[in-house]
Amino acid sequence: MSVRDEYLARLERWIEFKTEALDDPDHRQLITAYARWDRVARIRRRCRGKPIATSTADVTQMQISKAVLFLAWLKNQGETLATCRQTHIDLWLTSEPHQGPYSAGPFVAWAVRSKFASRISIPTRAHRVCYRPLDADERSKIARQLLSDDSFETKDRVAGLMVLLYGQTPARTCLTELPENGLVVLIGTSLTGR
Repeated sequence: MSVRDEYLARLERWIEFKTEALDDPDHRQLITAYARWDRVARIRRRCRGKPIATSTADVTQMQISKAVLFLAWLKNQGETLATCRQTHIDLWLTSEPHQGPYSAGPFVAWAVRSKFASRISIPTRAHRVCYRPLDADERSKIARQLLSDDSFETKDRVAGLMVLLYGQTPARTCLTELPENGLVVLIGTSLTGR
């Protein structure tokens, strides 16, 4: 008789609790299928009867939670998994104030393989490269170049200055040209919400 895997048993109870709490029956069905037939089945194949690590359960819970958040976000956008397009995925990855949007990648890949969605993907998260901070002289030199060098487009110069001087990432900064007003800079928002 095999030894009971406590972490796997806890994970399965957590999945039951998480799916029962979903109000939307379509979302409940999708998340249940994804959790049982993709995530848990994958864990069982990989562990080959040995107990799983707590980190495995934690990562799986995070991936399932992100799948739930992604479906709720799609619904708020007026979309379903079947109508989701890559532009929606790109918006999910760049505009929402949430941690780890890339964690929904396994769910999206499963949805495409299972024919619940088509022609969408969440790319593998780029590894962060740590650079040393710029010293004051380097920062001033780059700022002067962005302010005076006409070889760059104005919107690129403004975006560069936003990153350099205010630490605003391009994903949080929306630059748009409006004929009547010139260049408009929106921080932490997008034009789609206007």
